[in-house]
Amino acid sequence: MQQNDPSMSVAGLKKMMHIWKSRNITDSTTTKLLELYLGLTAYMNSQKIYPQENFYEIRNSLRFSTTQALIEAMKRSQAFPFVTDPETGAVKAFWSPLYHETNSEIHTEKDNGPASQTFAQTFVPTDNNNINNIYTNSTNERTSFRSSSPEKDSPKDDSGNLSEENFPGQGNFTTDTLPTIAAKEFFHRINTSKEEKAGILIPLIDRFQQQEGIDRPQACRIVVCLVNEKLIPYFTAQVKFRKLNHTGRLAWLANLLKSAHGQNLIAQAIQSHRTKREQEARENCRKQCSELRSFHPVSPHEWSDRESGSRFYDDATEGTVLIPAEAAPRPSEKAVWNVLSHLWNE
Repeated sequence: MQQNDPSMSVAGLKKMMHIWKSRNITDSTTTKLLELYLGLTAYMNSQKIYPQENFYEIRNSLRFSTTQALIEAMKRSQAFPFVTDPETGAVKAFWSPLYHETNSEIHTEKDNGPASQTFAQTFVPTDNNNINNIYTNSTNERTSFRSSSPEKDSPKDDSGNLSEENFPGQGNFTTDTLPTIAAKEFFHRINTSKEEKAGILIPLIDRFQQQEGIDRPQACRIVVCLVNEKLIPYFTAQVKFRKLNHTGRLAWLANLLKSAHGQNLIAQAIQSHRTKREQEARENCRKQCSELRSFHPVSPHEWSDRESGSRFYDDATEGTVLIPAEAAPRPSEKAVWNVLSHLWNE
């Protein structure tokens, strides 16, 4: 990645470092800031800026104690331009003047659409029909990096959009622990990468759809269940997980899904979703039965189907008994329709 101003002199760098020292920036922090200033291109996007989604890994790479400590050090140095959210004050991005002109136009996630949230609250669509979309871009389900650090705060519908499944983004910094936030961020990053999603998540959806004989939105819900209820808790409990970079985490996930334990987690997620489907089916049946027995246009002692208009009543011996359309209104709860006389017997 080419620098915007490759002519930065050694004298200029020395002057900048003296200014940092006058602002009570320690030598160790100065070294870290210089790395950012001279360019950690692996953490820049195509616009040569450091975006919000890379803050956590930058903090780990430079060994800052917290994400807030990283941001505060840059603010104190006054060498890095920032993009902030006008409503919350959250830092959305920053850059080095060596790589990005301060006055040039940049686009943050907010310009192009909402930032992420619930893999536990968001599967960003990459195709035209949203059929692989596990979660929506609902802004009330998302959280962004605030000016306070995570460490400080920590002690779908039929189209396949399954926002109700609470699929995570960057985590809830007021309730999630830091390991949980890291796990959520990991799956959110997979979901927002077309290549990684196609390599990891889409094959799971295809498998569940074929194996369970269900439609694609239902298969997406199994993936949501697998991530939220099985994989995020699993990686949250792994101490080594936070120490790995994204590539290492991807390799770990791929190996896990192939292992016996990973297959067991998948089986648990499938069974959990089966149970939920059965519960939903029973609830739908109960609602339908309740609706059928709430319409009494002819008599309070019989019911009518709203769509077909057919009349019926319940009999302890014969079960549901249909009433001819020409029959008189059922006179009482004990009245029984006589098919021979075409009269009500009480």
